Amino acid sequence: MISVLIADDHPLIMEGSVSILESDPQKRFTVVGTAETADDAVLQYKKLRPDVAILDIRFGHANTGIDAALDIKLDFPDAKIIFVSQLPPESFLLYGYRIGALAVLVKNCSSSQLIDAVSSAAAGKQYFLPELAEKLAHIAIGSDTNPRFTLDDRELFVFSRLAEGWSSDEIAAEIGLTSRSVLNISADIKQKLRVNRPAEITRLAIRSGVIDA
Repeated sequence: MISVLIADDHPLIMEGSVSILESDPQKRFTVVGTAETADDAVLQYKKLRPDVAILDIRFGHANTGIDAALDIKLDFPDAKIIFVSQLPPESFLLYGYRIGALAVLVKNCSSSQLIDAVSSAAAGKQYFLPELAEKLAHIAIGSDTNPRFTLDDRELFVFSRLAEGWSSDEIAAEIGLTSRSVLNISADIKQKLRVNRPAEITRLAIRSGVIDA
């Protein structure tokens, strides 16, 4: 049996996913837990250690499925994770796979696609929806200045706060660094992304899906 954790803040979506997996004719899946927030998803994963975790990309809360995945991967690098979304932002598709997800699904995918994705993930194999594969290839070609693909985790955090208008002192206090260190990180970010003015940083952050407009 493949044990599965499902995290989604839409009850109908979660119930539908549970029903699909537990109705599998081959009886390969058991849903061992559900969560309605990213934080609870992390707690449930640590408690249940499922074979596969299915995480919604966006929850209506401060933390997202991306945050949950990064937290889980920190303690369990071999965690097998699938992301789902109404419509995955283009900027997220490649990033989702790069941070270790084994599949990115849309919420209107077919039952067979969900089953195939979970089966592939349980076996440690990546799964690609046919309708997203071509889009993913195009994104990969133009990813050299996308902050999600260019920056490491700390740089991406600083970049997101710069885009939201935080000062160097505020960022430094948040992550426990000196203002000078944050200024140095900011300079590296601007060089990597070839941006300089605050408005350019904010536009790039919105366009790449790092912050919401």
